[in-house]
Amino acid sequence: MGFPKKVTSNTGFEMLVAEKKKQFEANETLWQGSTEERSNENFRISSDMAWFTFEQNSYEKDTRKFLGKSLETRILEKENGEWKIAYLGYHYYPT
Repeated sequence: MGFPKKVTSNTGFEMLVAEKKKQFEANETLWQGSTEERSNENFRISSDMAWFTFEQNSYEKDTRKFLGKSLETRILEKENGEWKIAYLGYHYYPT
């Protein structure tokens, strides 16, 4: 379940532009039509930084077949008065 590659890393959006553009143009986004349920949500917000962590279960939309469970993190920073994504990460638990 999850991704066939167990560890991948990208620094900066530039490394993902071509891959993601191709996926979206071909309408091949991962687990298209899946549903997700989040639990153990934690928020930490300050004047210039915000953290959001949670666990997520993903299921096939129609069959509710379990696809995987992940621990996810989102970090935002405020730059020139605007919130920007500084980090987006997820780790799939073994099945």
